[in-house]
Amino acid sequence: MSVGRHVIDGCTVAAVIVAPSTQPPVRVNGRSWIRVGPRRATATPEEERRLAEKQTWQNLAFDARPCADATLDDLDLIRFEAEYVPSATSPEIRRQNGRSTEEKLRALRLLSRDGKPTNAAILLFGKDPRSYFSGAYIQFLRLDGPALTDPIIDQKEISGTIPDQARQIEELLKLNIRTATTIGGTQRQERSDYPIEALEQVVRNAILHRTYDASTMPVKVYWYSDRIEIMSPGGLYGGVTPETIWLNVTAYRNPSLAEGLKTLGIVERFGFGLVRARQVLAENGNPPLGYQFLENFVLFKVEPAQ
Repeated sequence: MSVGRHVIDGCTVAAVIVAPSTQPPVRVNGRSWIRVGPRRATATPEEERRLAEKQTWQNLAFDARPCADATLDDLDLIRFEAEYVPSATSPEIRRQNGRSTEEKLRALRLLSRDGKPTNAAILLFGKDPRSYFSGAYIQFLRLDGPALTDPIIDQKEISGTIPDQARQIEELLKLNIRTATTIGGTQRQERSDYPIEALEQVVRNAILHRTYDASTMPVKVYWYSDRIEIMSPGGLYGGVTPETIWLNVTAYRNPSLAEGLKTLGIVERFGFGLVRARQVLAENGNPPLGYQFLENFVLFKVEPAQ
């Protein structure tokens, strides 16, 4: 979907253009809708299978393509059934009988025509995503000073599925944040040197929009004494430029991964993260979010509250 501003006969209007999906079926609130004659209805399992046959694989983004060497054995299918399916489908759909796990994967666009898991499926609930994408991890470094050569306080490599990485890095960030308490009269006030919500939004942005297929570099979270730097491999993507990124213009390098993270509740809404991070930093008294956009990586810098 694209949104553009146009002036027609002196009137300013917003034009919303929705292109057909290259990877049906598309779900809304856990249901796939189809048109049956003059009315619309929820697609049956057989109709979903026919929709899946219309997928245009050669035009798909990287994360929607089949992972060449992977099989169903590379997926944690128990986790898929227990965590992903309840979040991705409506109760009415789940009550329908006769759907195998393979059919559910295909209906949720996580399995190719020839039965191979997509790259997004490996990243979302693969048993070992790094065996296919060597850079699919987060490198955390806490340094006792403002330079990379200063003594290391703590270091971690966070691997596993992308949802697990997001949860683990956020817990690690919380452990490193310092919160000061002041008491004035009967009022107790607390303020952190870094607001956790802002850090979470920037880190989620980094793991969601990075390139997984063309880089062995991890997402880097380097915590210095005077700042936090979050580096994501892969430059800006699609129609996003240094000028438009703050205008809520969004283009997804990994749209299937984005859909999966939103389904699991890790991403709240699309195009929201960086805007919210800047707002939270301002409310907490931190300097504005710093950034550097280069061809092969994106770097964000967060400084402590003043």
